[in-house]
Amino acid sequence: MLRKPAFLAASLTVAHLVPLFLKPMQASWGWSASMPMCIPKSGGNWTFADGSASIAAGTSANVTCSNGDMPFVMTVMCPESTPINKTMDPEWWSTCGGGDSCKASREIGDDIECPEASTTAPGATAAGSASSWGFSASLVV
Repeated sequence: MLRKPAFLAASLTVAHLVPLFLKPMQASWGWSASMPMCIPKSGGNWTFADGSASIAAGTSANVTCSNGDMPFVMTVMCPESTPINKTMDPEWWSTCGGGDSCKASREIGDDIECPEASTTAPGATAAGSASSWGFSASLVV
């Protein structure tokens, strides 16, 4: 039978050695091989001003209209990703899926609008259209 001091010493030794042999069980996920990226929404008439095809999650970029006009909103933000778990980041999880690589890019820019390209000469109005004053005139012969 062990005496109290010896028993206490043996217990403390075992208590301190157990964590060295048993790694804690924890779940983790993230897309370390291929990070989440954002691209312009399909059908949009704008691009990233620097010419890049995509931007990383958590960053913003200036935009430019495809027709050369100024957009009504000048910048777009790619939402940040919080790679903790599926519940904390459901929108990126549905875009990227599981694994160490994000499987798709997220489309952004619903609020980016560009003026329609003009097909008439400056100062002229198209036939049959209302003038810039809100009325039209017709010539009666």
